[in-house]
Amino acid sequence: MSSEQYSPPRNKMSRLARAIILLAVFAVVLLFVGSQRAWFAAEPAWRGKTVTEWLDRLVLYDFQTDATGTAMVPRSPERIATDPALEALLRIGPKATPILAKRLMERAQWDPNESRAKLWGRWLWGRVRHATPASIPAPDKWSEFQRRRKNAAAFTLLALGTNAHAGFGSFMEAYATAPKHESVSGTRIPGPPVGVYPHLVAQLATEVFPERKGEIFAEILKGLQHTNAWCREVAIECVSAFPEQLPRWKRLLLQLSKDEDESVRLAALGELLMIVQQPELHDAMTPAEIELEAKAVTEDAAASSRVKELAEVVLKLAMKATTTNRPVETAQPLLSPRGQ
Repeated sequence: MSSEQYSPPRNKMSRLARAIILLAVFAVVLLFVGSQRAWFAAEPAWRGKTVTEWLDRLVLYDFQTDATGTAMVPRSPERIATDPALEALLRIGPKATPILAKRLMERAQWDPNESRAKLWGRWLWGRVRHATPASIPAPDKWSEFQRRRKNAAAFTLLALGTNAHAGFGSFMEAYATAPKHESVSGTRIPGPPVGVYPHLVAQLATEVFPERKGEIFAEILKGLQHTNAWCREVAIECVSAFPEQLPRWKRLLLQLSKDEDESVRLAALGELLMIVQQPELHDAMTPAEIELEAKAVTEDAAASSRVKELAEVVLKLAMKATTTNRPVETAQPLLSPRGQ
């Protein structure tokens, strides 16, 4: 036979090679487009960004510095309402709820902009010098990056509401379930124990979504009567976002000043302290009512020294407000009872 009879089918192999190349190119393009549009992300996404990525873009507050120092300044409801990140999260809707709760419950993490080389170097040097190895470096505070993310997650839960299996109840339960900050570092340090400012979140949610005020307030009232102490404390911190409803929640607040949990009692007394310093609220809750309650707490044998100390402050201001029409002086701001 001649060699021409055994020559390979070049045209056929060429078509197969071209098909393989085309499939490979198509796969690469598909992977690239999919990664850009978050098709393969573990979280729900909108326009190529996941829930977490949108949370990191949502801005609820800024910081302003003047002669007195640096202060947190919430953004206006109008600016928050028109934030593209909020629009994206609302479009994702109920699918975002589990991710929001998960982000809210995360432990303290390293700030992405923080250098850890010195910390690890110090740890390695401690292992060399001491027989007992030093503790492995761990975040000892909430970074501003993570606080912003957590507050955005809590705010979005309230924004989505109960119809999206979210709302204040979901926020409260996630807050109560989350590992508190002192469990991360092994010490009790100042600052919000979960990295969230509940009152700020509730206040902004009611301003941006006034149609949800009734729903949020109803769930806060349930929270004030919750069996979990953390839920009661969070509800106390948020209820002051509804000063116009004070006649409806003052009875529960007075009851909570006798709560079995020390931190709940401190939170309740803190709210009484806030009320007695705001004359515009005295028609709804008189200084005489606050004076009577604070006096009972100071005489309560079961109350801790911290509770009695705060009750004494409230009692002093209530007595002054009862006997004079002049506004009482502002007391020193208090740290969160559980965060100290």
